Amino acid sequence: MSQYQDGIDISLKAAGDLSAYQYHCVLLSAVRTANICSAITNKIIGILQNKPAAADRAAKIRINGTTKAIAGGVVTAGDLVSTKTDGHLVTVTAGSDTTQYVIGIALETSSADGQIIEILIQPQGRAA
Repeated sequence: MSQYQDGIDISLKAAGDLSAYQYHCVLLSAVRTANICSAITNKIIGILQNKPAAADRAAKIRINGTTKAIAGGVVTAGDLVSTKTDGHLVTVTAGSDTTQYVIGIALETSSADGQIIEILIQPQGRAA
């Protein structure tokens, strides 16, 4: 069962209605403003924890610790993870795409897109 332990969260302004994107990867889209990752090359800053329903509302973002996150397909516990074009997490394959940014390590396994898993947030920059 996916869970999370308290970690470090920051609060930024939501770029728009993010109410459907809880537990998705987010990026810094403008000064102190967060939006959902929309490309595998996005620099992920954390995982959205709440459901801000309009622009400029507080977006609570987990930047350290463990968190629930939405898997984008098959992810195996222990895999390094990054974002897909919809903010879901995918396994990083070393050497296959060095434009991906690693956000952490999967602590659980998923078998399909949309499943909630627990990850340990450990930003590592670009995949190697």
